[in-house]
Amino acid sequence: MLLDAAMKSSNSKNSKARVFTYYSDGKVHQDTLVDYRGRLPTHSLVDSVTGVRFIIDSLRINISAIDKSGKLLWKTDPQTDAQLMKYRVERPTIVYFGWCTSYRKGEICITYENSQFGSLNKETGAFFMMGQD
Repeated sequence: MLLDAAMKSSNSKNSKARVFTYYSDGKVHQDTLVDYRGRLPTHSLVDSVTGVRFIIDSLRINISAIDKSGKLLWKTDPQTDAQLMKYRVERPTIVYFGWCTSYRKGEICITYENSQFGSLNKETGAFFMMGQD
């Protein structure tokens, strides 16, 4: 479970690399920020009405829903659970994880590195495939 997160800078010879530092499974992890716009990628979302937290794991494969008391409501690997066909890569990772703003508003939208995309139902974690480019 994601317990603590902080953004730090680390120096390299050529540039300053930003990393996301967090504590999970008894270990400290650091992920390089890879957002193509130079922004901090989202690792968790919070439903402002219910207080449920939706957390994507550090491998950017599994998404979990955790209620305010810390109880796991559901956990899903959308690609496997929805039995998506292999497309372009053997095992795609999620490159976008955020709230849907128009079509399927109120659900969680995700996009995979192979261009497959869809939304997750907040209550069940069920994935709805919207397409692929």
